[in-house]
Amino acid sequence: MNTASLSFSTLLLLGSATFAESIDFYIGSTGKGKDGGIYLSSLDEDSGKISPPKQIVELAGTGFQALSPDGKSLLSTSQKKGAGTLSLFSIGEDRSLTLTGETSAQGKGACHVSFDHTGKVAMFADYGGGSVGSTSIGSDGSLAPLVSFFKHEGSSANPQRQKEPHAHSIFADPDNQYAYAPDLGTDKIEIYKIDTTSGALEKAGHAEVPPGSGPRHLKFSKDGKRIYVLNELNTSVSVFKRLTDGQLERVQDLSTLPADSKLEGMSCSEIRVHPNGKFVYTANRDTRNKGNDSITVFEVEEDGSLNRLSSVPATVSIPRNINLSPSGKWLITGGQNSNDIAIFSIDAETGALKKAGDNIPCPSPMCYVFLKED
Repeated sequence: MNTASLSFSTLLLLGSATFAESIDFYIGSTGKGKDGGIYLSSLDEDSGKISPPKQIVELAGTGFQALSPDGKSLLSTSQKKGAGTLSLFSIGEDRSLTLTGETSAQGKGACHVSFDHTGKVAMFADYGGGSVGSTSIGSDGSLAPLVSFFKHEGSSANPQRQKEPHAHSIFADPDNQYAYAPDLGTDKIEIYKIDTTSGALEKAGHAEVPPGSGPRHLKFSKDGKRIYVLNELNTSVSVFKRLTDGQLERVQDLSTLPADSKLEGMSCSEIRVHPNGKFVYTANRDTRNKGNDSITVFEVEEDGSLNRLSSVPATVSIPRNINLSPSGKWLITGGQNSNDIAIFSIDAETGALKKAGDNIPCPSPMCYVFLKED
């Protein structure tokens, strides 16, 4: 048997008489000192059990990662000597990571990274610097110096959080024509045209959310006709209709929390669309550490609008990120402050969440990237 070709999850199960279906995933951690970096774990798709995370890369500034479209590379935020960088790794058959490329993000530190759908363009957003940029990826896994860099301008209604731009993420649309970058500080979603040949971005307009919303992340509906923008500051989701020229028309705003909720100290962090396209999930953080962290479930209506169904306790402190397993059976989250990971089962018919098992220790988990099956 060639053990080098076995996945991490399979190796964990050697010696067992039966093999449960499982999927490996990476965890980005901002743990203190040597605890920071990228961890590897495995999710048992049958039981929802998570294997103890194992650190495989020690690296500072690993707040967010993205998997390449072909599943062979991992792009990560990182920091070198206090400066923001992008790090690209090749993924081995044993799920090990080998650094193949690195380039400066020309700012205080990237908070989000993503690929275009060709896998040849790497994009990033820098919260502290209020900027976004892009670079091209070589066939050898190298990262060129930035080919585009845009520093956003403006401010908005919240005097504490919106005195200046804070670009928070950037995503290529399903057609790979445009990239959308929510800016928390300006209450705008900046729109860029993608040049897949050079890797460059070109300004193409913007859309706005209500003043004081603070757009953070976004996801596309399954048919690609709607964009769901998660607003961090006022705990809401703004729904946009995608137009043929890449522009956006806002058609709905709704809260992620029940009407009687106490909003002091609450903010949102992540949004995900279920693989079946019928449900949307958001993570809500209680920055006061009062135990009100939660996950909200929305139903997608026939016209693409959202209807809030329910919220459940996140069972962690400060859920910085959530993700859904590719099968759509499980939702994973983790506590930035509580240093643990929680798993929930998903009812495919109703979208309802149910806590599954005990939380698993992990230093400051920030991001979860499920790998493609071999």
